[in-house]
Amino acid sequence: MSTSLTEIMRKHGTDKASDHHNYSQYYSALFDPIREEKLNLLEIGIGTMNPNIPSSMIGTPWKYVPGSSLRAWEEYFPNANIYGCDIDKDILFQKGRISTFYVDQTNPDSIREKICETPITFDIIIDDGLHHFPTNWAMLKQIFSKLNPGGIYVIEDILNFDSKILEEDFVRENKGTFDYIKIPNPKNTADNNVLVVRKSVQRDLVIITSAINVPKPERSVFHVQDRFSQTLKTISSVRKHLPNSLIYLVEVSELALDMLSDLREKCDLVLICGKDERTQYYSRIAKSFGEVCMLQIAIEKIPDCVNVIYKLSGRYYLSDDFKVENMRRDKYNFLCTYAEANATNVYQTTFYSFPKTKLEDYKRALGDTIEMMYAHSMDIERALYETIRGEDVNRVEKLGCKGWYSVNGREYEC
Repeated sequence: MSTSLTEIMRKHGTDKASDHHNYSQYYSALFDPIREEKLNLLEIGIGTMNPNIPSSMIGTPWKYVPGSSLRAWEEYFPNANIYGCDIDKDILFQKGRISTFYVDQTNPDSIREKICETPITFDIIIDDGLHHFPTNWAMLKQIFSKLNPGGIYVIEDILNFDSKILEEDFVRENKGTFDYIKIPNPKNTADNNVLVVRKSVQRDLVIITSAINVPKPERSVFHVQDRFSQTLKTISSVRKHLPNSLIYLVEVSELALDMLSDLREKCDLVLICGKDERTQYYSRIAKSFGEVCMLQIAIEKIPDCVNVIYKLSGRYYLSDDFKVENMRRDKYNFLCTYAEANATNVYQTTFYSFPKTKLEDYKRALGDTIEMMYAHSMDIERALYETIRGEDVNRVEKLGCKGWYSVNGREYEC
């Protein structure tokens, strides 16, 4: 039988299982189901004994040693990496699976440099640092992106909770649960309170627009089986480079049952839209019209759990040059090039992305794009450039995408 969290906390001398704070029983219910998992845990506040630093452990009625909670978490979570940060550089240490580092919780630049700009993300974050709720709340908002989907963020020892924060846009925009919990303790009715945030399990979405079965030879030098194999490579590249993403394949052509079955096995959703009236009508005018209609059909199916939406043309694939960190999660991401034929800039529409928060704007842009293509004989690359502009666009220098031109079989890279 494994040792209980309360026993472990008392063994290491942390105040999380003391008369003043009896958090360990609550934490057992919260963390026991994930105790054996491989996790990254960050605790803010290591427990300084410097009386000149706010929220120090001076006055603890037992012989307290800085880092007690970290040692307890290391024992409790046998497969976890334990991280701790503090403003007191004199108590930092590295031992076993424990790593600690300096952070000034009151300084956004320090937080950005030491936490936000590092590659590590966390499954559990516990703020037991500076017990000043406005500071705790500001830090939560700044580093919330470093909490993994499904992760848990706890602010401890809350003395004065302001419920108005739950009405902020930040809470509405970050789907999850925000629970203020008063843990019963007859010996401490003041600050034995925690805010527990559970981040929703959100995922990105890749929409692949595809036309595998092209009946007109002048449209493609590749046969159906070739185009099908190329599409499978497209899907495989997404699974490799965007491994946790949903994949929606929007297929405009009719396919054999075995091909369709294979695609449905490899994708989260396959939309056959060749019989949709919008697609049939506009595809007769130009290929670009059909692509816009396919996208309009796909975005009608986007679930609430999606964060970022990527659009990738079928039979193109993400190469090893693709760097997801180059794609801003708060903006449109386009590769902009100069089209000599039109003497103007255009967007490469083979691959681009945008956050779900801009979905309504994107819907508007697609509608405007159809009107501009129809009225001014523009292609989709020029029309999207005209409808999506300004500070909302991150211009990517290289997408990391490869494929083949259908009409001549020439390889393509961007």
